[in-house]
Amino acid sequence: MPAISVIVPIYNAEKYLKNSLDSILEQTLKDIEIICINDGSTDGSLSILESYAAKDSRIILITQENAGVAHARNVGLKHATGQWIAFCDSDDTLPANSLKILYSKSSNVDIVLGEYEDYSDSGKVLYRKYPKHTTNFFQLLFMSPCLWNKLIRRDFVEEQNLFFSQEALVGEDVRFLAKLAACYPRWELVRKKVYCHWCHNYSNAPSLNHRYSLEFFKSHMACRDYLLSLEWSENLTSSVEQYVYINLTPFLVEFLFRMTNFEERRKAFLIFKNFILKYDWTNKEQYFESFVCVPYKHFISMEPDFYFSTASIFDYAEKVKSLYEIGMMGASYIVLYVKLWFKFKLTQNLKRKKL
Repeated sequence: MPAISVIVPIYNAEKYLKNSLDSILEQTLKDIEIICINDGSTDGSLSILESYAAKDSRIILITQENAGVAHARNVGLKHATGQWIAFCDSDDTLPANSLKILYSKSSNVDIVLGEYEDYSDSGKVLYRKYPKHTTNFFQLLFMSPCLWNKLIRRDFVEEQNLFFSQEALVGEDVRFLAKLAACYPRWELVRKKVYCHWCHNYSNAPSLNHRYSLEFFKSHMACRDYLLSLEWSENLTSSVEQYVYINLTPFLVEFLFRMTNFEERRKAFLIFKNFILKYDWTNKEQYFESFVCVPYKHFISMEPDFYFSTASIFDYAEKVKSLYEIGMMGASYIVLYVKLWFKFKLTQNLKRKKL
């Protein structure tokens, strides 16, 4: 039985796959297996995987028709034989001592968490994610709600029947971690970098239209509802609410503005509005304007068009500019956003003239 099973889902990752596999194979902890799930790639990913698997017996190659990352990870969990589970995306890399560092802190716990850094394509450090000091496991876990920088005991995964939701278009990792947190695992924090997350620029118009669609927005909203639906202890309930409303609500607002189909955006706003009004949380009105961009008393009766017209001046242009400057948003998106903004303003002016 290997110490760690590293699960790597792959879909059309030929540009970055070699670097990712090399970083795992070069780990100073050698007692590992690397489960690579080729999720129906149509580029050269499979050829690369076959070449690597032929050279190193630690690589277990599984090929399937495209079924999505959640299904691929579930397949990885099913085939894993290691004492511990680690995850790595096929376009990211691990520092040489990552697994050794995490494994060294794994005695008598169910999960070990480490630090990670975000990098641009050019290698510039965009963000350093250092978990804060806290005894609240939910707060710690969702300071970085991703799978990358974590080592999870396989027996714990099986005992708690943890798996990835295959119905969700997005947020399968958040759901997985939320269910894990609700099982109250024993945990350990390592204050060392164990993962390099590469923020590649995928900002082209077709993918934007797909990623910022009503279907994806509904999936994001369903993820938030799922978090609130789990049974939490009294001391964790406030942390969950804080995460959903204060941490995630600004993301949903920004998602609304990035949607390129105006009719879908109107529908998405109404879904978002019902979500906001459905639940309550401490000091709602005090913090509301800072993350929804309008005062709560106005939001209650706002129609979609008026909301977007009002909220669009709430430092959104500054947000777009800052994302572009750090490489998190491509120039193609800026052009698309400006076109849509002018189109929206023109439509609003025509409506006013008719009135």
